[in-house]
Amino acid sequence: MSLPKALIDCPQWLVSGPDKAPRSVHTGVYADVRDPNAYTGYQEAFEYASVRGWNVGFALRAEDGFAVIDLDEPDTPEQAERHSKLIDAFHSYTELSRSEQGAHIWLRGNVARGVRRSKVELYSEARYMICTGNTIRDLPIAEGGELLAALFTEMGGQDEQSESELVEVGEVKSDMVVIDMASRAVNGDKFDMLCRGEWELYYTSQSEADYALMNMLAFYSASNEQCRRLFRYSGLGKRAKAQRDKYLNYMLTKIRSEEPEPVDLSVLVERVADSKREGVAEDADVWDRRLPPGLVGRLSQYITESAPRPVKEVGIVAALSMSAGIMGRQFNVSGTGLNLYCILLAKTGTGKEGGASGIERLLHEVRQKVPSVEVFLGPGTFASGQAIIRALDEKPSFFSVLGEFGLTLQMMSDPRAGSHLVVMRRVLLDLYGKSGKTSVLYSTAYSDKEKNTKMLTAPAMTMFGESTPDSFYAGLSESQIADGLIPRFLIMEYHGSRTARNDMAFASPDEALVDELCERVVTALQMMSNNVFMDVQIGPDATALYDKFDQECDNHINAGGDEATRQMWNRAHLKALKIGGVLAAMDRPHKPVINAEEAQWAIDVVMTDLIGLNARFERGDVGEGDSKQYSDLVRVLAQYRKWDYETLSKYRVPRQLHRVGVVPFTYLQRRVAGLSAFKKSRVGSRSALASVVKEAVDTGLLVQVSAKQLQIEMDVGERKWSGRFYKIRDKMLK
Repeated sequence: MSLPKALIDCPQWLVSGPDKAPRSVHTGVYADVRDPNAYTGYQEAFEYASVRGWNVGFALRAEDGFAVIDLDEPDTPEQAERHSKLIDAFHSYTELSRSEQGAHIWLRGNVARGVRRSKVELYSEARYMICTGNTIRDLPIAEGGELLAALFTEMGGQDEQSESELVEVGEVKSDMVVIDMASRAVNGDKFDMLCRGEWELYYTSQSEADYALMNMLAFYSASNEQCRRLFRYSGLGKRAKAQRDKYLNYMLTKIRSEEPEPVDLSVLVERVADSKREGVAEDADVWDRRLPPGLVGRLSQYITESAPRPVKEVGIVAALSMSAGIMGRQFNVSGTGLNLYCILLAKTGTGKEGGASGIERLLHEVRQKVPSVEVFLGPGTFASGQAIIRALDEKPSFFSVLGEFGLTLQMMSDPRAGSHLVVMRRVLLDLYGKSGKTSVLYSTAYSDKEKNTKMLTAPAMTMFGESTPDSFYAGLSESQIADGLIPRFLIMEYHGSRTARNDMAFASPDEALVDELCERVVTALQMMSNNVFMDVQIGPDATALYDKFDQECDNHINAGGDEATRQMWNRAHLKALKIGGVLAAMDRPHKPVINAEEAQWAIDVVMTDLIGLNARFERGDVGEGDSKQYSDLVRVLAQYRKWDYETLSKYRVPRQLHRVGVVPFTYLQRRVAGLSAFKKSRVGSRSALASVVKEAVDTGLLVQVSAKQLQIEMDVGERKWSGRFYKIRDKMLK
């Protein structure tokens, strides 16, 4: 490996495994690339990575003055030619990327923020760069100069951000709540020390410490005024420099520019649309789909790599479901078992069948050594809720692979659903939380005695359902969210296209992997036979992460909103606990303690699930029919009242109308044009909208306002108004 001495001499090195995510040598777990405590010297990182066959990488910091042009693998000859011209133009140290299909051009210089466009990315801070030393140009690191600034501008960047970009919002939490949350976080000790003005232990300058403290405050409060006030209360905020708004606003502007956007559905949908236009995966900014840690991750990797069409999401859901089915009853967390309801969504032909076939290959190998593994394999279909209970009576802990579950969901959701489907829905609702060692699913008596069911102790059913997005979301409604069924599911969607055929498809698993899986099966069987249950503990760092996530869930629930939103957040924390418990139990069954890495992975995957489902509702992809059109209109009107004018301006809404709460028909046309229920209407989008608006007028939700009324009664200026306008009755929206 041939790396420039200028980089080797810097002390901010990290390492990464196959998933490319940065880890600290000190802890071995995933690290924040901006955390100096995670860094180490090059030699220590190199030795740590060499033993494990991992990579070493450099943490870019603004103060070091290095920038990297990251050239991703080109898709077209034009992109390849542009990459070649960039390498020639900058004439600086350049290395091949890890895949050897891309390149990194290292320069001296800074840019205001990271930018990317058409297979070219540019960064100078808060970024982890894997260093290969596989040189294309073995040159000193050159000054970027005006050429670097020109590239930044060409890629859509700006020279600097101004204070005017700070968006002032109101305070949601009190000062005491913000301080309490920050103090109880993983880095709470550091926060307390900085508040006391003690910075020398962690930082080389007080300015660096100032930025770190402000960053922590900004994480827990979206209010810049509150951040400035709390900073000035601290020991660091006593010096004269901190009394100047310009200094504090400079830090806040930089911090806010690096923050991920809040989970606001309107903003999220726009971001997804932008990503599609740029050719970026829908969830690229939410979660990098890294494999789970430990044994579940290794099982995921095998299922993925042995599939005819490898898809990482398929491997993850399959391995997680199988693991929960095996360990779900005998291991408990927070008073419940570890059973999971999982749904994998992917378009037809993209490889979702690889999950079931991968599980079968693993079980085939395990059967040779532990034939009793069949105890954990449940039926592939259920005719009724009674059938599920009878299956659990025979096998108290199992997982079932259910094909085309979206169609089953549609049938259960139909208002005309038969009694057997109604019972199935109720059973699924009950079973999710009945897997704890002290839990009981009570017997049910019917007029037809053959349908009677027994009482079950700690039944643990895990589902691995497959479906296409169209089938799944067409059968979904907000009522299903509100009654708690869908919030019990972990939904993972693959957005990509059909992958290339895998020449290593159907390969047998490694013997060591099979032996590990056999050991877990034997452990669960022995515990079941002896009626032994074990509580999964939560480590201190993991507890802090879960507490923080729990608080976030509470905030969303307490913020009001509809029952569907409350239910989604109500189940999120428990879902993350169960997933973390599965990871810990599979990796360390004799001493299952959820660590920070497992907790973070579980929280990340649950958050991605929530954001994806919310985005689907926002885009109007959920449900069909006239009733769906009306509910879409209600949601669009509620957003009109909630959104600020800056958000609405892109829909060309006159400011005067928004001020007085009047919505023009043309706005409604633009908003519903892309919604599924209107696009698929047999009478056309405009006619469907006219019909549902008339219904809204008839029910009192909307009151039509004439152009003359606008002019006279509502004081909207001298402009002559034309078209159709409506006043929203806010009480009808609640």
